[in-house]
Amino acid sequence: MTNQLLIAETEERFGDAVMQAQLAALAVRVMLGIATSWKLTNAEGAGLFGITRYKWSNLKSGQWTGVFNQDQLTRVALLLRINDALHELFPDDQADRWPRQATQNPILNGKSLVQAMVHGGIPFIIQTRNYLESDVARLKKLDSAARTSR
Repeated sequence: MTNQLLIAETEERFGDAVMQAQLAALAVRVMLGIATSWKLTNAEGAGLFGITRYKWSNLKSGQWTGVFNQDQLTRVALLLRINDALHELFPDDQADRWPRQATQNPILNGKSLVQAMVHGGIPFIIQTRNYLESDVARLKKLDSAARTSR
């Protein structure tokens, strides 16, 4: 399964137990990858992905088996898209640091992106995804125009 499959599956209803188990396994890998890249604390990881700290600890230690609800899978898909957009906009090390940096952006109110997304939940995570993906689209359009004008 690829990251794109995870995104596609969570954007529509998911069905049988086998598919849910496959999505859960992929979601755990994505969650832990983002958590490692962004250097999330246990509270941040649990908050971003909409799970308890207990479940987060079990995920990190490999002790958890089960499935995620649609809300949780949606969070994973959105955060994956945010991570992908950051890596298209910035060099890898900066893309991984950026979510934790406090900013002067009035929308974030002096918080880091991670703090704002934990506090704002899915609506703010969606807003962040839309904002970053529009930046990626603008960047690609500018790059395409620059190549055409050569």
